Amino acid sequence: MTKWILMNRNRRIVTIIAFLNVLLGYAALALFHEPRLNILMALVSAYAVSSLTMERYLTLGASCIAALQVLLFLLLEPALMAAPLTNAPLLLLITAALTLLMMSMITNIQQQEYFSTIESDRQLLYKATINALLSARGLPSIYSTVLSAVSELYGRSSVLFSRNAEGKIVSACRMPEGLIIYDSEFAAAEAVFASGEPAGRFLVPCSFSPFLHIPLKSGDTVLAVLAVLFADGEQIDQKMRDEIAGVITQAASAIERQTLADEQQTVLIETERERMRANFLRAISHDIRSPLTGIMSACSTLLQSRERINPAVRENLLVNIHEEAEWLCHMVENLLSVTRVSGSMSALKKTPEIVEEVIGEVVARCVKRFPDVHLHVSTPEEPLLVQMDATLIIQVLMNLVENAVKYSGGCDYIELTVTTRERSAIFTVRDYGVGLSPEMIDSLFIPINRTDTESSHGLGIGLSICRSVIRAHGGQITGANSPDKGAIFTFTLPMEETL
Repeated sequence: MTKWILMNRNRRIVTIIAFLNVLLGYAALALFHEPRLNILMALVSAYAVSSLTMERYLTLGASCIAALQVLLFLLLEPALMAAPLTNAPLLLLITAALTLLMMSMITNIQQQEYFSTIESDRQLLYKATINALLSARGLPSIYSTVLSAVSELYGRSSVLFSRNAEGKIVSACRMPEGLIIYDSEFAAAEAVFASGEPAGRFLVPCSFSPFLHIPLKSGDTVLAVLAVLFADGEQIDQKMRDEIAGVITQAASAIERQTLADEQQTVLIETERERMRANFLRAISHDIRSPLTGIMSACSTLLQSRERINPAVRENLLVNIHEEAEWLCHMVENLLSVTRVSGSMSALKKTPEIVEEVIGEVVARCVKRFPDVHLHVSTPEEPLLVQMDATLIIQVLMNLVENAVKYSGGCDYIELTVTTRERSAIFTVRDYGVGLSPEMIDSLFIPINRTDTESSHGLGIGLSICRSVIRAHGGQITGANSPDKGAIFTFTLPMEETL
């Protein structure tokens, strides 16, 4: 603000001097009959004022016009120019002195404007950096903002050190990216983390380092260390110290804020994970307890009334026991699939598989398991090669077909279709039954705890496992009602090149 006041004051002084120059020119014309001085002073004053009020190219144009006017005056008034200049030497000297003073002040004003523009740009950049730190999300963004500010404000290389999950000091971010960091700088950063005080350049601790290491602190805790590179002989002034301190204060607040947000997010994720695990276990308990209850009841009836029971009833009880045991075996297979998928991605045995062969295995199992159901299959003419764990994908398809058979309301016609779109293989299982209720659509892939009045073999667990398997393969699965009739389930898998 002070610089602008000084520049405006100097502008006023130059304008006053230019005005005095014009008055002296008229005085020369009126008192000494010297029109040459009048023209000269007027032209010089006009040029001076134009240099303060116009852009560079306009100032150059004004100079050219002034020179042209002088030339025309010389050509058109040769007699006047030939007259001796004897009446106003003192006035001419005064005019020359005023002109020199005016030109000197113009140069000073232009220099002040140049440096003021640079300082204004620095202040804008500094404020932009502070605002960027206030709105930054994520530690990488905060680190990058700090180093960008050091680079743009001072033109210096810098690096930011932090501790990783194991507590080891690492170079979290550096600018430029190819900046070489020696082990001694990590040692200096370690000293700053331990002491909480700056070290390195200009300081006694770690004076061997060309970097000035500055801690980013929250209370007494060092969150990170900013290291700024200085060449030999370079000094740091108080203004730079204050600006760097301001950036560091805001950066420390941003890091602390982000750390707290990350911790809260971790707690929320863990809470949600525990909730889902509890719901999953409750749903599994219900799905396993119901068939076991049926098996135990049928066995008790057979044991207690073996001689009085009707052969047809006995046969029906044995069939029910077999079906419930078979379903339990299927449930165990699903749970084993969950452990494979959730344990580690490396547990997936993904190999290039021909889709037609996988579909053929599904059809063979369905014929044995559901002999009364007609399964219509449609695949592309050319073979498709897809990276998959074939055992799990077959199980997903069997789950979808089984759901279509059991919950479609007696539909005995099911379509299994495979198509391609944008480097993905699309698998679709469709039935023409009663479809899905709105309540079911909202929680298709969520393992929920059902009431005892609902089916003992529900959709929740199987579809939840299907979603886990498909996501582990990098695909997506959806379920909805068909526009015509029945339900339709679709999942995608990334597709390899065709054979």
